[in-house]
Amino acid sequence: MPLQLYYHPFSSYSQKALMALYENGTPFEPQVLAGPGAPATQEWARLWPIRRFPVLVDGARTLPEASIIVEYLALKYPGPVRLIPEAADAALEVRMLDRFFDNYVSTPQQKIVFDALRPEPLRDAHGVSEARALLDTAYAWLDQHLQGRQWAAGERFSLADCGAAPFLFYADWTHRIREGFTQVLAYRQRLLKRPSFARAVDEARPFRPYFPLGAPDRD
Repeated sequence: MPLQLYYHPFSSYSQKALMALYENGTPFEPQVLAGPGAPATQEWARLWPIRRFPVLVDGARTLPEASIIVEYLALKYPGPVRLIPEAADAALEVRMLDRFFDNYVSTPQQKIVFDALRPEPLRDAHGVSEARALLDTAYAWLDQHLQGRQWAAGERFSLADCGAAPFLFYADWTHRIREGFTQVLAYRQRLLKRPSFARAVDEARPFRPYFPLGAPDRD
């Protein structure tokens, strides 16, 4: 039975898992969550009552959380692109950077987006201000970190880049990366040219009108 991925193409965390599958050409059966009444959506809710995506199903095993899915694929379905380094120290850096992009880029970016979806009386201006400040701090740290690096953890593409690609993609839409952060902007462009992410971006294009802050035309 093929791997099954329950996901939505416009979701950054779904794109993170998709990149791992696309990087190594891993066969899978897409289960796109097309709406509350769709069979795939109902099965996904049964498999994972927390109702967050993506979710990977491999036979009797159900795996939520994008980072865990990438780790599982690297362990059980390895391919030519090793997304988790074999050396323990190198793997630790990759996992640290994965958490960096998740906690300090994706989380504040989503805070701003979710706030825009709220009714005006329920919006959290202070929380949004804090999220924007955290993104600026994350951009500044990342700009220094990327000096002399092709990818987040060095010369090899990894789990960290699978997270960085969609998170920086939407973060720049949400809170623009300043021109002075040249390393971050160049890195974002390298990620956009990576075939696995370019494919995920193209598959998500039909959903851009749903972005609450307005999706720019530049990407």
